[in-house]
Amino acid sequence: MRKHLKNSLVAQMLLFGVVILLSLAVIFFVNSELMRRKLRENTLALNEKLLIQTENKIKDYSENLNDIAMVMAYSPTTEQFFEQDSLGRVMVQNSLMEVLSNTMLLNEDIVGIYLFDKNQSLLVSIGKRLSSERLLVEANESNRFGNLFCPEEGDHYYYTAAFPIYDLNSSVYGKKIGTSIFVMKTDGMESMLKGSGATESVNVYLIDKNKKIVASSELSQWNMITNELCTTNKNYYVQTHTAGIADWTLISRLPVSELYHDTNSGGMTVRIAYLVAGLMICVFIYFCYKKIIQRIQRMDTFIKEVAVNPIARLSDHREDEISRVIHNLNQMLDDREHMNQEIHDSQKRMYEIQLAKERIQLLAYRNQINPHFLYNTFECISSMALYYDVEEIAEITMALSKVFRFAIKAENIVTIQQEVEYIKEYATIIEYRFMDHISVEIDVDEDVLQNTIIKLILQPIVENAVFHGLEQKMGDGEVTVIIRRKLENYIMLLVKDNGCGMDEKKVQQLTQSLENNSTKSKGIGLANIYQRLKLFYGDDIVFEIKSKPGEGTRVMIVLPDHVEER
Repeated sequence: MRKHLKNSLVAQMLLFGVVILLSLAVIFFVNSELMRRKLRENTLALNEKLLIQTENKIKDYSENLNDIAMVMAYSPTTEQFFEQDSLGRVMVQNSLMEVLSNTMLLNEDIVGIYLFDKNQSLLVSIGKRLSSERLLVEANESNRFGNLFCPEEGDHYYYTAAFPIYDLNSSVYGKKIGTSIFVMKTDGMESMLKGSGATESVNVYLIDKNKKIVASSELSQWNMITNELCTTNKNYYVQTHTAGIADWTLISRLPVSELYHDTNSGGMTVRIAYLVAGLMICVFIYFCYKKIIQRIQRMDTFIKEVAVNPIARLSDHREDEISRVIHNLNQMLDDREHMNQEIHDSQKRMYEIQLAKERIQLLAYRNQINPHFLYNTFECISSMALYYDVEEIAEITMALSKVFRFAIKAENIVTIQQEVEYIKEYATIIEYRFMDHISVEIDVDEDVLQNTIIKLILQPIVENAVFHGLEQKMGDGEVTVIIRRKLENYIMLLVKDNGCGMDEKKVQQLTQSLENNSTKSKGIGLANIYQRLKLFYGDDIVFEIKSKPGEGTRVMIVLPDHVEER
């Protein structure tokens, strides 16, 4: 199984698709769980934030109610009322009632106002009629807000807000002269609880210290909160928060199903997205099989059969990358056929060349005696010239012997010093031949003498300068050979003369003939030099010819400062 999987691209692709689908499934479930957790955290955080906002609203409500009580308690009419005796209070009672009536208009939840003296005796009241003893029992002056109570069966529920009244004109700080108690209905509290839940199904309750429900965000079927309603269970998540007044508490009951409500619609979208992705992967695998795998299998079968039928070719009418591979494969087979034919032709030519070399070797053995005969003849002529005291003949004969010996040496690579010495011997022959009318000057840097170049590069150029540039000139002529280091790893060879020169057209023809190798020369002229330079140095050379009629010609060669035998 493992071997089949390793050797089958189809099996690998199917396995790859299965792994991707499984990965998508795992990612989907992990992502869903993360979304549920994140939504739960965000919902609870939002609910807590809304509870805090509700607490601030209740505090603002309490402060507003306190401001109303302060305005009422310390109005001039109220202060005058508390300063009077019983008879005087009767005189200002109507004015006081107007103040109390106006105070009730400032807050719709105030349904009654009761004023008591410091001995808790009722002085005056307005609005809802209740027993003063009941009010004093329900009121909680230290916490300002009392507990929820119902005066009688069938009546509404109310709570009290008690505010102490102090004598501001007394020298004794905090001298209490009475108490004002507001009888409050719960409508205002209920309006503040509206929309205080994170979702529409959240129930928010405001309860007093006896766990009686003062107000709720929705119509409640309970009058009191039980321990069961205050505890988180599998159906509800309960959050509690202080109400900011008295000992009252805010309780939020959030249905657990609401914590993940948004994940249902969002989860469906994600499921559809993953399903589409899975289908696309399946389509992609099918596409790869039809468009890639099957065609690769065709190529594999073709490559196995092409050895039996070398002229067979694989056809494909598409224009994609695999088609280009097939085209290149066919081209490679065509090239191989062509190369095999060329190899066959080359082997045939090499066989013919080998036969020719064997014939040449036989001829060379036959003529091997000729160079030795010439060396001995030159030395004999030189000795006879010295014997008859003709030094010029001896010198030119010795120079000719050295030139001939250097030219027929088997080595292709020589030092620049050896090449320069060869030029000097050749210059000796030229100077004798033209009776010192033509001279050869050599200027070479000392640091390049031990660098190597290929043999017989300069002498043919000097010979061309002498016989094509200076021999036709009237008067004396000069050939200058300059060898310099160029840059760091190159050497410049320059041969210039002051001969007849050439026009631009002839220079172009000569340069073009070198590039096209169209010269008919059989010797070692410029074409031979250029081809040998290309053979040993490749394209890493500069071969430049410049000439002007009547001014002379200059040939410059720039080549690397070392060369290897080939």
